[in-house]
Amino acid sequence: MCWTIYQRNTKVVRHSQPEFLVAVCIGCMISSLSIIPVNMDDRGADDTITGFERIVTPGNVNFETFHYPYVQFSNATDSPKGALDTSCMLSLWMYSLGFVLTFGALFAKIWRVNKIFLNKKLSKIVVKSRDLVLPIFAVLLVDASILLAWTLYNPLKWYRFVLTEDQYHNPLTSIGKCDTAMRHTDTSSGWLFLTPLALVHVVVLLVGNVLSYRARNIATSFQEGKYIAMAMVSNLQVLGLAIPILLIVADNAAASGFVRSAVIFLNDVGVLSFVFIPKMTSHHFGWNKEAQAQTAGTNDGKDNGGYPGK
Repeated sequence: MCWTIYQRNTKVVRHSQPEFLVAVCIGCMISSLSIIPVNMDDRGADDTITGFERIVTPGNVNFETFHYPYVQFSNATDSPKGALDTSCMLSLWMYSLGFVLTFGALFAKIWRVNKIFLNKKLSKIVVKSRDLVLPIFAVLLVDASILLAWTLYNPLKWYRFVLTEDQYHNPLTSIGKCDTAMRHTDTSSGWLFLTPLALVHVVVLLVGNVLSYRARNIATSFQEGKYIAMAMVSNLQVLGLAIPILLIVADNAAASGFVRSAVIFLNDVGVLSFVFIPKMTSHHFGWNKEAQAQTAGTNDGKDNGGYPGK
């Protein structure tokens, strides 16, 4: 982001619309910071449960149906329960809004490429920045509305579930994770919010990949459309690989936390690499001269974002 602001008056940054580059950076930073709350837990330095008070055994406990006893934490000031409860929803807010901001900006840019270059009527088309901002705010509004309803109705809270016991009902193994506050009375309420939230993200990715495929043969300044398409495809692949792995390691807190952190890291680093490395190499080392030459005839000499008709 610092490089974008510092180089905002250079040709390569002007043609890429610096406001959208900054939006991508901010989105990646927000989602990357969600790694911190994702990896918070209740274990102390000696691997004991901080704030442990007693084991609660609800009347509907059934290990076969995944209704487990759970740890009740104390109300002492040093108990981590409050911070862990906050981290559960905070990680969702940070990742979701960061994802939408990042891919909303990429989606808007690739939509603009399609709108201008796949113009069958060959008429002059003006696509202003505010026309691209509206879809981003629309998706952000939908995302924030789902998260707000989830937070108010039945937020995720931190639980430590006892997975196995000995014959005297002493806990042998346990797992700490975020779960719905009504875990023992309503096991499906979390899915009521997670499903539409995930659907919004998947739709953004799928539509973005379709637009990227349609624009695969379009030559834009600095081959921007090509690298946005690569970022979209890369994240769709990471998502497709992550889902089955997360299901497999769901009962292993360490593995699950590592996989989720790796997914967030790979998504954000992948986007930043595909979006910024080609621009930096073009500006500092003069690479992509061929790509610039391909579109030289389409530019009218003004700062038009590298696209004709603006």
